[in-house]
Amino acid sequence: MSDKKPPSIVISGYYGFGNAGDEAILSAMIASIRQFMPEASIHVISRNPRWTIREHGVHSMHRNDFWKILSRLRRASLFISGGGGLIQDVTSLSSLGYYLGMILLAKLLRRKAVVLAQGIGPLKTAPGKVMTRLIANTLDFITVRDQDSRKLLRQIGVLKPPVYVTADPVLALEPAPPERIDEIMKAERIGRDGKKIAVCARPWATSLDYPLSLAKGADYFCEHERATPVLIPFQRSKDMQMCREIARLMKHQAIIIEGEYSAPELLGLIGRMDFLVGMRLHSLVFAALGGVPMLGIVYDPKVRSFLERIKAPSIPLDELTDEALIREVHALEEKRESFLEDLTLKVEILRENSLDNFRIVKEIIEGIPTDSLHERAGEDTAVTVEKQNQGVL
Repeated sequence: MSDKKPPSIVISGYYGFGNAGDEAILSAMIASIRQFMPEASIHVISRNPRWTIREHGVHSMHRNDFWKILSRLRRASLFISGGGGLIQDVTSLSSLGYYLGMILLAKLLRRKAVVLAQGIGPLKTAPGKVMTRLIANTLDFITVRDQDSRKLLRQIGVLKPPVYVTADPVLALEPAPPERIDEIMKAERIGRDGKKIAVCARPWATSLDYPLSLAKGADYFCEHERATPVLIPFQRSKDMQMCREIARLMKHQAIIIEGEYSAPELLGLIGRMDFLVGMRLHSLVFAALGGVPMLGIVYDPKVRSFLERIKAPSIPLDELTDEALIREVHALEEKRESFLEDLTLKVEILRENSLDNFRIVKEIIEGIPTDSLHERAGEDTAVTVEKQNQGVL
């Protein structure tokens, strides 16, 4: 019988804030870690530890409880700065400083540390670039979800750790059981019959009246295709007001999702839609997983990168009009069958890419030599680029 202790993993991210996309990342990360290392003990740094414990079935500590985080890191096998867009200074330099500070703390304690499946940037300030370069160069490994992120890291001088292009962890997520989705559809009064178009919008600082464009587009599909718009908030504290504003601007009635649901439940719900118009990145990822045609509204490079990777249509937020929305939806509907056939193949590849994140985590915990991982990162990144050039990714 082995005396080796089970690995202890500490995960940092934007967790416990009620953002469905980030909670989906965490849910997928936990499921994948348990798949590859069922004996691992998982500890999540969260804004709402009680909710994280209840929702995800892991250990959790408050993101401001420095001494508890310090104590847990001292005993950790690996620290993961995990998922989403944590390394960016658009939100604020203090936000960037927090997540980089967690990495620095882990490294000062001589723990192994990785950035996992993140979209890096934007990094617009000189202090943001300098902080990122200095601290990211202490990492043991970095995986990113797109080529642009890898390029940005190299451009700002992150040269020491291997950087491997994988995919968003959410691409390995499984939906809730069909009977649970049936219950949600009934509770939200979404009929089984008729066309349903999901709209997942978020507030964004702009002078454009894009809620009105989304409302007019939704009205068009109500009138001409007898479709039912389903407005889905991904972060209730921010998106619900946007949903209500779009509904207020519409001539026809829309359904607003009022309940609070887990990431697998939202994934299953979106899988019941006929089309999705989304600003939120993970609404688009959920649509891809559910085999639902989607149109992305690009407000951030991470949205554009994902849509380019699956070759899905998009409209830049500053070019959004109801006419453009209607035109793009009709264009995709005309090639719906071939698009979905192609999407299925891309999602299968991306799902495997997303699981690579956790194969690497296991290898690092088990002590695979850094040189071996560095060689693998270079080879696999080249393969990814080649696949993208061939239109596979």
